[in-house]
Amino acid sequence: MALRTHEIPYIWPQAVEQQVAGLKEEVPEEAKVGRVDLRDLPLVTIDGEDARDFDDAVYCEKNAAAAGVCGSLLLT
Repeated sequence: MALRTHEIPYIWPQAVEQQVAGLKEEVPEEAKVGRVDLRDLPLVTIDGEDARDFDDAVYCEKNAAAAGVCGSLLLT
């Protein structure tokens, strides 16, 4: 429903289908070396409306050591 509501393409040209056909669903272990897995964080993008990529995000979590303080992370 969101795809149609926001007119997001979901049927891709053949050239795109061919280009992504060789991509793997799993990231190889050697590609993970030196990286931090942040997939479990509830990130929210803060990129502007005219952004061409979505690479700025924040999240907040309760900090038990300092009641009422919000921790945050900015990814770029």
